[in-house]
Amino acid sequence: MFVVGIDGGGTKTRVAVCASDGTLLHRETLGAFNLSAIGEEGFRRRVGEILTLCGDMRACGALCVGGAGASGAAMGEILRAELAAHGFAGKLLLCGDHEIALAGAMQTPGCVLVAGTGSSCYGKNAAGERKSHDRSHGEGAESM
Repeated sequence: MFVVGIDGGGTKTRVAVCASDGTLLHRETLGAFNLSAIGEEGFRRRVGEILTLCGDMRACGALCVGGAGASGAAMGEILRAELAAHGFAGKLLLCGDHEIALAGAMQTPGCVLVAGTGSSCYGKNAAGERKSHDRSHGEGAESM
């Protein structure tokens, strides 16, 4: 059994395939993963490319996909359809880029500010409570 982590960005995508004990089996960097940047057809091709390099997805126990738009409905629908077509039946976790930025920066409670085309601030306290503020579309949207 193996697990896969995908950090999907607007210009590049990083993929890590690990054995269930955490041993790195394969790491690859590919092009853009952002659905709005490369369109549905390009996104489906990129997902297919990733799944091909991962190998037999029936042996994949978990897949975490993080990136801008990854927790959105459109990206989730496409991912689920492509994964099912490749035999994946494991656990799927979809995370926004702010969530993987915080996890990558620290394994403890903290806060991260993402500033680019859009901007967001995301934090998690010691009790596991989360708070975010997003200005990706020109308007503030707070969520708990």
